[in-house]
Amino acid sequence: MKNILKAAKYCALSLVVVLVGCGSDHPSEKEVKAAFDISIKDNLGDSASIKFNNFDLSDCKIIDEKEGSDVECTVKAAAQVKGTIMGVETNESNKINDNFTFRNIDGTWELV
Repeated sequence: MKNILKAAKYCALSLVVVLVGCGSDHPSEKEVKAAFDISIKDNLGDSASIKFNNFDLSDCKIIDEKEGSDVECTVKAAAQVKGTIMGVETNESNKINDNFTFRNIDGTWELV
């Protein structure tokens, strides 16, 4: 009986490791929003920001079946971008419904 319990414990531990490891292959909704925010700041400056309404992240798939591969996801949302471009305040609203590619670089998902 003790051997059965030991074997069950090790099998359960392996299952937990596999299940936890699977989540890192694709970005979460929070990580995708952060990737967009970083991209906006990189392109428009630190004063820029993006806010989402009705955010939907779906159909994420690994582009190449090897570790560290890019992931393509469908993003649907209403986005509002605010910032200052060349001294002029901007406030633009857009509807997003497109596929985007993300790459995990040192534990942070970035928009490619």
